[in-house]
Amino acid sequence: MLLIVHTSLAYAKLGFALSTFTEKLGTSFKLIGQEKKNQKVYYHYKVVTDDKINNASPGFGGGLTITSDNGKISGESLLVKLGNDREIGQRLAAVLCLNLAYEALAKPIPKDLKDQNAELDSYKHAVSDAALGKPGRISYPGFSSQLIFSMTNDGSLLFVISNPMPGQQH
Repeated sequence: MLLIVHTSLAYAKLGFALSTFTEKLGTSFKLIGQEKKNQKVYYHYKVVTDDKINNASPGFGGGLTITSDNGKISGESLLVKLGNDREIGQRLAAVLCLNLAYEALAKPIPKDLKDQNAELDSYKHAVSDAALGKPGRISYPGFSSQLIFSMTNDGSLLFVISNPMPGQQH
C-alpha cells in the first residue's frame, strides 16, 4: 500500500508566490529550465526519484511545469512516464498527483487513515481510467480548481491543475 508521502504545506498553492515552492520543495523537484511568454513564465522541473522508485518501475519519471503570472502560481501540469511496470507506475503517479493537488489547493490531508486511503483510491481510479483512454476529473467542494487526468499519445499521464477561466464552470 502506498501512503501519502508528505503533509500538504501549500508550497505550490495556486495564487501564491513561486519563490516559496522553489525554496521548500527543491528536494522533490529539480528546476531544469524556464521560458517566458508575454506576462507568463513557465518553470520546468524534473521529478526527483530515488532507487526504490527506479527499481519498482524502471523508466518511471515525471516533469512538472508551473505557470507563473506576475510571480504568482496560476497553473500546474505534471507529465508522468509510468515506466516499465505500468501497474506500479500508475500507483506511483496517483500518489504524485494526489500530493501535487493537495499542494496546489492547500487542502488539508484527512487525519483519519481510512479517509486518506479513500482519497488515494480516488486518484488511483482516475489514473487507471486515464490509462484506459477515459480522461477524468476530480473536484472538491469549496475549491474552484480543475484537476484533469488524461493520457498523451506516447502513453504518458498528463495531470493538469488550473483555475477555471472567468465564466467557465468545472
